[in-house]
Amino acid sequence: AGIVAVDTGLGHMAAALHAPCVSLYCATDPARVGAVGPNQLHLQTAPPFASLGAEQVWAGLLTVMEQARGNP
Repeated sequence: AGIVAVDTGLGHMAAALHAPCVSLYCATDPARVGAVGPNQLHLQTAPPFASLGAEQVWAGLLTVMEQARGNP
């Protein structure tokens, strides 16, 4: 169980609940507005999102879900 969010409140809610989450960012700088907490991964790309592959997002989600198992 994990979450993929796009620069919205969902990513911040996931972080507050320590849920594994990959947040996708395009023009917004995740260092300034990114969700903060355990089990969070920020992936950033230049427009359009098409340059960020589904395989990369899936691999990131698997990574944070695995980390969450050892970081309740």
